[in-house]
Amino acid sequence: MERQVWWGKKAEMGWFSPYGSSKIIFAQLKILISCFLKVMQPVTEAVEPMHPTKIWEDMSPKLLTTFWSLTMYDLFVPHSVYDCEIQRLKAMPSKIDENRELNSARKKKEKERISNLIEKLVRKWEPWQASKYVLSTSLMISFF
Repeated sequence: MERQVWWGKKAEMGWFSPYGSSKIIFAQLKILISCFLKVMQPVTEAVEPMHPTKIWEDMSPKLLTTFWSLTMYDLFVPHSVYDCEIQRLKAMPSKIDENRELNSARKKKEKERISNLIEKLVRKWEPWQASKYVLSTSLMISFF
C-alpha cells in the first residue's frame, strides 16, 4: 500500500515521462534508487539476525528483502496488453463518428469516455513501468 501511494505521488508530481517515450531523467532515477535503498536498509538489517549465518553465504540480506518486497508488476509489466488496448481505444472515435444511430451529444460523451479510459490506462501503466525500471536498476547496482 505504501509503495502505491509513493509511486502515485511521484506520478502526480510529473516525475514520469508521457506514454510512448518511457524515459526517466537520469537524475530522478538516481534519487529514486537512493530512496529505495534507504527505505530497504532498516528492513535488511532487521532480517539479518533472524537467519543463521550459513544462509547469508548463498544470498545477501538485500536480495532476500528486495525479493519479498516485490509484486508481480515489479517483475513484469504487460506492456503489449496495455499497448493493444490503448490502440483499440484510439481507433474507436472514428467508429463512433461513422455510427449514424448516435446523436452528436451522445457521440461527444462516448469520445470523452474513451479519452478518459486511455488516460486511466496510461496513469496506471507508468508507475508500474517506472517501478520495474528502478527496481531492476537498483538490483543490478546492489547485487552484481
